[in-house]
Amino acid sequence: IEVLLRMRTAEGVVAPGEFAVAVERYGQIAAMDRHILQELIPALRRLAPGNRARIAFNISVRNLVDPEFVDEIVQTLRLQPVPLQQLCVEVSAVALRQQREEALPGMRKLAAAGLLLALEGFDANWSWSGGLEQLPFDVIKVPAALLRGAADDRTGLRLVRSMNAIAHLLGKSTVAEQVADEGTLDAVRAAGFDHAQGYHLGAPLPLADLLN
Repeated sequence: IEVLLRMRTAEGVVAPGEFAVAVERYGQIAAMDRHILQELIPALRRLAPGNRARIAFNISVRNLVDPEFVDEIVQTLRLQPVPLQQLCVEVSAVALRQQREEALPGMRKLAAAGLLLALEGFDANWSWSGGLEQLPFDVIKVPAALLRGAADDRTGLRLVRSMNAIAHLLGKSTVAEQVADEGTLDAVRAAGFDHAQGYHLGAPLPLADLLN
């Protein structure tokens, strides 16, 4: 399960990609990530005992470079009963390229606390020059654009297969993101991904409804 923030407006529901940049620009990214954590805790408390679902949520790289915020993440998540090994912090590959060294201590601290880490937006640049083997990620997520191309293109499929294979060689599990149709899902299966997510597999739901 991936937890994503939505903003409700008079015109409807706005996806995070449409407002996250503005949130960062105006210095509110810590407040947004803190809000996600605070909303997540009561939801996790309602999770049925023994439910082994993996719950993933995004944290900005800007907050991972702040030692106090990293400590706050761990302390807050310890206020709920779900084992930390079932919780996964997702990190943007694009943002991480700009602050990899600064964010590395924070990511290692989260991993040491027992949290899983996922790299979102893995691509060929990370495969060969991103230093993936030095980073404490458990899960690698491949973006939709590469997957859609692979559905109808043998060269694209070979590229995605190679990226999936590299992740597996490094001991990471793999997720195909934003799978929107059966053709893309076929490419995901052919490439050997461990997991897939997207509208083709299930529409977004309010977290409380999903956990109930």
